[in-house]
Amino acid sequence: MLEAVIKPNDAVILQTVSKLGQNTCVSEVYKKLGPAFSEKAILDACDRMHLRGHLNRSKSASEPKQGGKKKKLYTITPQGHEALRFAKTVYTLEPVG
Repeated sequence: MLEAVIKPNDAVILQTVSKLGQNTCVSEVYKKLGPAFSEKAILDACDRMHLRGHLNRSKSASEPKQGGKKKKLYTITPQGHEALRFAKTVYTLEPVG
């Protein structure tokens, strides 16, 4: 159960990834959350939650408009859904647009 405990900001980001669906990139999360979080903070949180098993991470195909770089894509896991359910009992999370 201890793995289900997450910080309030992580819960907001996890909720946003969940709402956006599979293979969500950091820039999509940033667009939804606005200036409340920097893209770097979102990336760090997603990487941290990936290490905890709350998010799966994959890479996109490289695209010329991105300079050939692959984006990290995130999808919430069953453990992430459990952590989010628990977080909603502890924190008041604002609805994501």
